[in-house]
Amino acid sequence: MISRKKITETILILAIALSNLSQIPALFGNSLIKSGYTIAWILLFMMLLYVCSFKISIKHLILPIIFDVICGIGLIWGQSYFSSALFTPINMSAFILLIGIMMGKLADDETLKRISIVYIATSFIVGLVLLGSVFRGVDWSGSSVYVYGSKNSAAPFLLIGLILVAIIFYRDHKVIPFALIVFYTVLICMMKSRATLISLVIFLLYFIFGVVESKKERNFYIILLMTCVLLIIFQPNVNHLIVDEILLNNRSSDLATLSSGRDYHWYIFKTEFYDYLFMGTGGTYLESMPLAVLMSYGLIGGIPVLLFAIKPLCYAIKERKSKKYQLYTVLVISISLTMLINSIFEEQAPFGPGVKCYFLWLICGLYIGKKKHDNQNV
Repeated sequence: MISRKKITETILILAIALSNLSQIPALFGNSLIKSGYTIAWILLFMMLLYVCSFKISIKHLILPIIFDVICGIGLIWGQSYFSSALFTPINMSAFILLIGIMMGKLADDETLKRISIVYIATSFIVGLVLLGSVFRGVDWSGSSVYVYGSKNSAAPFLLIGLILVAIIFYRDHKVIPFALIVFYTVLICMMKSRATLISLVIFLLYFIFGVVESKKERNFYIILLMTCVLLIIFQPNVNHLIVDEILLNNRSSDLATLSSGRDYHWYIFKTEFYDYLFMGTGGTYLESMPLAVLMSYGLIGGIPVLLFAIKPLCYAIKERKSKKYQLYTVLVISISLTMLINSIFEEQAPFGPGVKCYFLWLICGLYIGKKKHDNQNV
């Protein structure tokens, strides 16, 4: 007889695979694959409810619940928060977090490795498709127009694949993981997603100084990193590629260009926020999650959302001394850091859009659920 663990894990793997493959450009908006991963996530939720005997701890969902209650009360004073761009992604993230917490009752380290392999494999397939259908035969470096319009969704998605490879598999299997890391890095550079490139640099620094335990290995990475920095500074061709063509995208270096017009969003926030200090506007598009949240929901609704956004990072940092859960801690810190950096430049990170951020909440939920289950057994 197939165990409950095997059934739920199989459904989870299917949900991850379909969610990731939906990032293939030809499948954007495909109703069949969208229905597939939606049904898989809902079916998984129902299965886990049964396994958990319909007992759900809402301790870790208090913040999104408070946010939803405030949105409901907001109707009294005429604010339609429910139609705002962030409302659905926030609640979807809470839903995936809940699934992860319940799944943590059944999951073990091997489960984590298996779902990570699925994520890596499917994100690699998406990367190959992008390389072949979008970037092949295109002068991506010399272009002043972004070759791939959905770069700000695809690049963080691929960066999570890189993080999984580096943290879970690189130590034991050097060659293939190294090749995958190079593949992800090159593709992210080709997309010229500067927010993701900054996140990549921050992750590398965290990996070198916070994850690598061998002093000899750490010194090697430091020397390698310094060599790359010196090449960028002093080698004209490399400097031109990295700085002029990738970071500046062959454009001028004024603030508006560097920020892709986001400086105007900061100006809007600065000049208008105090008019909507407490209740917000009900929904304002600004290319920065903290600004969009505060502008849309004010301090009353915005503070719970901002606290929820940093919850995975805070939880992992709080539990970082536990050697038993070190793999989960490092993964959550790494992915959360990259998503929070991305949120400075994007409206919906670390909640969305689409499947861009779901793996953060899934891994965080698995971490919380597994730790809680282990403590109960003890």
